[in-house]
Amino acid sequence: MIRLSIRQKLLGLGIAPALVFAVVLTSVAGIVLERSADTELSDARARLIDRSRATLKNYVDIALSTVQPIYDASAPGDVAARDQALALLKPMKYGAEGYFFGYDSKGVRVFRGTNAAGVGQSFWDSRDPDGTYHYRTFVEVAKNNSHFIDYFAPKPGQDDVQVSKLGYTA
Repeated sequence: MIRLSIRQKLLGLGIAPALVFAVVLTSVAGIVLERSADTELSDARARLIDRSRATLKNYVDIALSTVQPIYDASAPGDVAARDQALALLKPMKYGAEGYFFGYDSKGVRVFRGTNAAGVGQSFWDSRDPDGTYHYRTFVEVAKNNSHFIDYFAPKPGQDDVQVSKLGYTA
């Protein structure tokens, strides 16, 4: 058995509570900082998504304003006017990888940037990896004017790579 002097016992009684307090304080501070970091990360992600949505909407508004005069001057079913509008929309890009695409109300691809693959083909029954019919959702979102849709699709040029995408329907 260890014999401690009164001085050592008093010193131990003074240091032990301080050590316990330091451990508790450090633990609480760690928990608070972790929660704060999680909240900040979540808020930053939400701000980035909001900014991406606003930017995408602005690009779509520019594209629509580009073809609006053609639409206004054409009769329903005017194929020449449609082709003229598509000639303007197809080469439009935004950012390094952004492109415009169009599908009709039955999920038939009208255009996808300058890539002619799949034009005229129905994608109505195509699903995301999670089983969602996102082309049907495009049509639904366009009809109810909610505009934005998050979905997964192959990365252009890398069909085996599925990436998360943000779409805006008009």
